[in-house]
Amino acid sequence: MVLVAPVDGITGDVCTGGGYCPVGSAFPVPCPVGTFSNTTGLRSSEECLPCPPGLYCSGLTTQAPTGPCRPGYFCTGSASSPTQHDTKEGHYSHAGAENPEPCPLGTFQSAPLQSSCLTCPQGRYCNQTGLVTPPLCIQGHYCPPGSILPISCPAGHYLHQKGAADISSCTLCDLGMYCSVAGLSAPEGPCQPGYYCTRGSNTSIPVAMPFGDICPAGYYCPFGTKHAFENPCPVGTWNNFTSAQDIALCLPCTPGFSCSGPALTQPNELCAPGRNFALLMMGVIKPTVLSFTFHNSMYFILIIHYRFLL
Repeated sequence: MVLVAPVDGITGDVCTGGGYCPVGSAFPVPCPVGTFSNTTGLRSSEECLPCPPGLYCSGLTTQAPTGPCRPGYFCTGSASSPTQHDTKEGHYSHAGAENPEPCPLGTFQSAPLQSSCLTCPQGRYCNQTGLVTPPLCIQGHYCPPGSILPISCPAGHYLHQKGAADISSCTLCDLGMYCSVAGLSAPEGPCQPGYYCTRGSNTSIPVAMPFGDICPAGYYCPFGTKHAFENPCPVGTWNNFTSAQDIALCLPCTPGFSCSGPALTQPNELCAPGRNFALLMMGVIKPTVLSFTFHNSMYFILIIHYRFLL
């Protein structure tokens, strides 16, 4: 009697794991590459199991997956080799990866087939996942290594160029100018009249600040004045109040006094004796003659009126 399903191990046996046995099989047929089987008695290739994600089944051993997918590659299932799919730029994959992972914020990857991402370099920022090429740090900002977003230069500073790596690249606001907000690529504008702005001013109207103040007495400060003593009131004038905005606020010297130097807060000396006669001859002052009668005699008084020709 011939058995159609022998199990004696001599005339035949149950189909072994790793293969299948269709009708009439003399030997088990190995499961196709990309599949495996760890059970016995399979009758067709459709009963072989697909290789699970992250692993590959090369057909060398079909009772279990051959091994994990290689780093830099990923295996989504039914893989016949450890390099089923390439990991593309901007991503990475470890051994046994089922899918690639995008590079996280602060990193990038410009090459394919990589198992890790690179730290964002200084002077650039990595503000999105899966980044291939980090953009240059923008004007008014700096980017140390690993930057996710650019860092603003503080108020009182500006930065015109791109690609700065640290705060030392930020430039103090120019003399006579102000930078009141962070992240500027250029100064906002000139210091206001009546004030002066030295380097690093964060306001157009500084008062008792290290980088500026109200215009001092004896001076005037138009738009964009760079320091306290830039514009002295000229010789022949004076000014005893602060925050003067232009030269028109420098006052002519008081009659009878001399203003012999610049930047005076008051006339600095009396006119010398005999000075009036000299001024009379020069036309700086003019006389007025008054007459009156006393005891039938005519008397004359010479009254000098000052007329300054400034």
